[in-house]
Amino acid sequence: MTKAKRRMSLAALSPTLAAGLSLEMKKSRLGAVMLVSGVISVTELSGEEITLLSHSGRLFIFGERLTVTALESRTLAVYGKIKGVEMSYGRRE
Repeated sequence: MTKAKRRMSLAALSPTLAAGLSLEMKKSRLGAVMLVSGVISVTELSGEEITLLSHSGRLFIFGERLTVTALESRTLAVYGKIKGVEMSYGRRE
């Protein structure tokens, strides 16, 4: 006799669905605050450009006076005047 297949609940699937890159941006009085979850490493860091690496690809953040604060569980907070965000799956040309 074979076992009946059980459906997996959405709550059990949500950690695997959220394993990618997640962005949240809020305006602040000094520019903006961007919370980025799912970061593996920071590959470039300057006041004008920050490059982050994740399993979903690379994230390029452009702006002025950019700073990074590391939070828990692979989450970073980027502060400053954010002018642009670009996502890529390889090297940027």
